[in-house]
Amino acid sequence: MSYGKFRRWPSLFFSVNKTDFNLPAIFWSAFYDMKNILLLILYLQFPYLSNSQDFLTDYYDRAKKSWEAPITNEMESQANSTQDSLLRAITGKGYWENYKENEKKSALQKIEFYKNLFAIMNIEQEKIHEMVIVVENSVSNPMDLNYLGYLFFNSKTYFFRINLEENFPMQSNPYFDVTERNKLESRNIVYNLILKNGINELEKLARKEVEVEYKLPEYQIQIIYYNSEAAKTIREIYISSNLPQILKE
Repeated sequence: MSYGKFRRWPSLFFSVNKTDFNLPAIFWSAFYDMKNILLLILYLQFPYLSNSQDFLTDYYDRAKKSWEAPITNEMESQANSTQDSLLRAITGKGYWENYKENEKKSALQKIEFYKNLFAIMNIEQEKIHEMVIVVENSVSNPMDLNYLGYLFFNSKTYFFRINLEENFPMQSNPYFDVTERNKLESRNIVYNLILKNGINELEKLARKEVEVEYKLPEYQIQIIYYNSEAAKTIREIYISSNLPQILKE
């Protein structure tokens, strides 16, 4: 799929050779240029029409950099030698080769997850030009494979839940109500910030959490913001149930 805009600006004017006044030629030239003017108007009114990419393609293109990048000598030196040797003995591949394979597998699983999400919500992903996906999963209990979340799209909120172990169909489920929960709970802080277009603020808070050591969180929240018209179409943020503590500091 091409991600570029029009390769060249349409010609808005045409010229007439005064020594060879050909009315049909002028008419067709004018018709051709009027068509280009209409295309330009459409381009200005609906810029996403010039962008044939979609969310899933953008997500894959973004993710593949992690497994297509070459393994450098610096990376090799950072790998744990014992772990690297053990992996080579078991899989025939070193630490970084296994890491790249796992990154690709994880990305493809997430893409399948998003496909299922759009299907259950009856959303045509080709029509998505801006959205937010929030997915919450347990950290304190690794055996809990329930994923809860919601999707903001086209001024609507779609709630869902899925259990990866049981693999039951994703269900629409308003799993929380901000009016009934503690206002300082992380999931509600995230929810309210998204309503206020606070993606930049969430990125700052996520960076702060990485820089400071906090207790093991109860759950983790993944936030995906997609805007097909932005220079960086996908912004992925991870933040945890420690968010209230982060805000206090």
